Amino acid sequence: MTTVVMSALGVAAGLVGLFCALRRRAVPLSRALARLDRRPTGDEEAAEAGPRTAIRRPVRYLTARLATAVAENEFARSRMEPLLEMAGSTALEVSGQIVLGALIGLVLPGLAWLVVTTAGVALPFVVPVWVSLVGGAAGAVLPVRSLRRRAHSARVAARRGVGGFLNLVALSLAGGMGIEGALHSSARIGVDDVSRRIGVALATAQDAGEPPWDALDRLGRRMGVNELTELAATVGLAGGVGARVRSTIEAKARSIRQHELAREESEANALTERLFLPGILLLIGFLIFMAYPAVARISSGL
Repeated sequence: MTTVVMSALGVAAGLVGLFCALRRRAVPLSRALARLDRRPTGDEEAAEAGPRTAIRRPVRYLTARLATAVAENEFARSRMEPLLEMAGSTALEVSGQIVLGALIGLVLPGLAWLVVTTAGVALPFVVPVWVSLVGGAAGAVLPVRSLRRRAHSARVAARRGVGGFLNLVALSLAGGMGIEGALHSSARIGVDDVSRRIGVALATAQDAGEPPWDALDRLGRRMGVNELTELAATVGLAGGVGARVRSTIEAKARSIRQHELAREESEANALTERLFLPGILLLIGFLIFMAYPAVARISSGL
């Protein structure tokens, strides 16, 4: 029992030390100004570099290498850029999360194996090795899955924002405005994130002397929102041929609303189905709880 307690205290002290080493500490103003005034010597740099620097350097190196590999790979870059754009993250941030998750998944099983072995429980060495490999893979995959979930939620919100933006464009066209003026005014009225991005893209295209539908097409492809690319094609037809697209934009906005309503209904039905099994289990448990005293008395009487 004493061995187990001492092992647990040692592991806890090690984790606390690791947390303190990785935590960013506040630098006093006088020390920061002194660093700006003079360049520290090699001995001073070695004295200031502690365990935190020794741990951060390989993590930063692996993070930078992973981010560079993703940027150089065409397939990985094409898959990651829409997710990063929608989630509002960068490749360096996600790469750091992947590296940290993999390292934690690799190290924790080994620490647990040391504690169990110290307590007297014999486990083969191959067990922590396989658990570490699985934990490292899981730790590397979890940030990617989290990125996909955040990107999916942001994409759903973007589709709703595009639907509202289309309604505003249709109203502006009904008021007699031109297609470009309707786009700019509708982007300024919107307060959601997708309206802000559309406004920035349109302003950039206007400053560069490009057609607004080209900017919408690039934004839609970068975000992975097909509704924006379809809107760009419709607006491009209006700008190049002069066709009346008000009815087309209204139909597209109506289609987006119907699609979102159908999606919400399907998600509600799926949630109801998932709650059906827990409800049945609760009912069975309640029936057992109510029937147990009578069954116990009958059994004792027999």
